Amino acid sequence: MLKTLLCVLSAALLVAGCKAPVEQVSNNRFSDEKLQRIYELQDRGETRKLIPLLKSKKAEHREAAVLAFASIQDSSAVRFLRENLLTDSKPNVRKAAAYSIGQMRDSVNVPSLFMALENEIVPEVRLYIMDALGKSANQVVVNYFNSFNTTVTLVREGHARGMYRALYQGQIGDSFAKNCIRYFDIVSSEQTKFYAASVLARLPKEQVLPYTVELNKLASLHSEGEVGRLLRSVIEQIEIEVEVEVEKQVNPKDFSDMAALYHDKPYELVNYLHKVTLTDDVIAKLMVWSFDYRYQVVRTTAAELCFKDFNIGHDKKIGERYFDFIERCITSRDMALQSLACYEIRKNPNTRWEEMLMTYRDSLAMPRQIETYLDMGKALVKIRGEKFVHPPVKCNHPIDWSYVKQIPSDQHVEIETNKGFIVIRLNVNEAPGSVSNFLKQVDDGFYNGKFFHRVVPNFVIQAGCVRGDGWGSPDWTQRSEFSNYLTYETGAVGLASGGKDTEGVQFFITHNPTPFLDGRYSIFAFVQSGMDVVNQIGVGDKIIQIRRVAIDPTGS
Repeated sequence: MLKTLLCVLSAALLVAGCKAPVEQVSNNRFSDEKLQRIYELQDRGETRKLIPLLKSKKAEHREAAVLAFASIQDSSAVRFLRENLLTDSKPNVRKAAAYSIGQMRDSVNVPSLFMALENEIVPEVRLYIMDALGKSANQVVVNYFNSFNTTVTLVREGHARGMYRALYQGQIGDSFAKNCIRYFDIVSSEQTKFYAASVLARLPKEQVLPYTVELNKLASLHSEGEVGRLLRSVIEQIEIEVEVEVEKQVNPKDFSDMAALYHDKPYELVNYLHKVTLTDDVIAKLMVWSFDYRYQVVRTTAAELCFKDFNIGHDKKIGERYFDFIERCITSRDMALQSLACYEIRKNPNTRWEEMLMTYRDSLAMPRQIETYLDMGKALVKIRGEKFVHPPVKCNHPIDWSYVKQIPSDQHVEIETNKGFIVIRLNVNEAPGSVSNFLKQVDDGFYNGKFFHRVVPNFVIQAGCVRGDGWGSPDWTQRSEFSNYLTYETGAVGLASGGKDTEGVQFFITHNPTPFLDGRYSIFAFVQSGMDVVNQIGVGDKIIQIRRVAIDPTGS
């Protein structure tokens, strides 16, 4: 008996010893090698290699390949995406195709989108086709949106979203206001009402004025949340004829004393400069500071205020002093000052700048100074009377997939500031490149000690600049990641950029929903706690530390 038992135990141990080692499972969805390959091709912008994957056997892979073109935005792929939109058996793939075609923002795609809308029966897919029509809007789309009506909740949301997107294409419908007011009933979802209110807030005053009574009623019924805020803003715009809020100006006689007081407190000085009255003496001082002040953020602010002063009044102060200042900015080799000069040249194009811009553009350090490179390109085409075409940005910072696979799908980080703590949840499954780059900076302590250099009330707070003035970039850029359905809600965390595929290390957090940023700036995280701290942050507030934290999903 004992001998038999020993034989059984020996056999069991032998079998256990022969088992293959357990393969390490990825913490997120990128254990799927084909999915990883699709994202890698997206990151490299490899249209030709992605096209065959639009016919992948698994719907998940087809969907990912289709969504890749929402980021790449290669119009040569549209004829293939159209096939997915019109014939794929899976609604999620058709939805992805509508979204990606919409990201092209080209009215040439309107007929295909209308064809898909006519044949589509799934409400959610219809929503995304309507959204894509808005992004691609021409007068045909506007006419359709003007007369459209439905009682299907999701399609209503698509209509409201489509009208909102059309506004940002410069297309305004005569019946947009009436349509939006009609959608404040029990059939419409809160999202529909949000987009309807957003449209009303963006329409010209003369279009909403006839609906003053209805708007007041709606504002009283929907007094809470973002919808209430938007409706109140529409009413305020109607009721206030001419009322410009002017912040109290600081007496320029105190300028020298205050400048001395803040000499080693650059952000306090910047906040002071925005309040001081711009007299000739102040401007003379700021023109000097633009080039020789100790702190970069003060130099940039000084130049901004000088250009602001040059543009004040009906008779703009356009003369040799203005031209000399532009030339000094361009030749300074400071990318912030160069870009500010380019903004001015675009307002007042003159061939005198063409050769200088070409010379200094060729001397820029790429890709670190890509934003200024693009600004110079925009100034040059303005001088020449041409249309600006965003140049392709080479892939120069590939995704580290071994690092990505180690990131938990629910990874949180804590941002400790001098005002308190903000906890954000990273979306590695939707934005693997952005999340991995951000986490590498966090692990290296890059953000520790950085300042919030930009704060726009009711919009965003922004940090992470290596120069402290918003113009600093690393010596690499990363690709935009729009291959997902993330939208800019309250507390969305996005990456700042100078245009598609120029993201780096600067990030921002939204105070309110900002749907006009959707599909234009990569979203990689959302605030989980600490929005009260976000709302307290001002220019010059400081990040003490950002660190990874583990969050117990049970809340215990």
